[in-house]
Amino acid sequence: GHVDHQDPAVQLEMLGLQANLAKWGRVGLQVHLVSVSVVQKGSKDLMDYLGYQ
Repeated sequence: GHVDHQDPAVQLEMLGLQANLAKWGRVGLQVHLVSVSVVQKGSKDLMDYLGYQ
């Protein structure tokens, strides 16, 4: 079927898709940053622990 990109419904759908991608991109970035900081803290704790042994 032919899709009319001037159709407001199609444009809204595209905008919604972009908004979803942006939202999930931010969520993914936050999760990534949290996991990186957890790994860094964990490795620091491990180094401290090994240093104390």
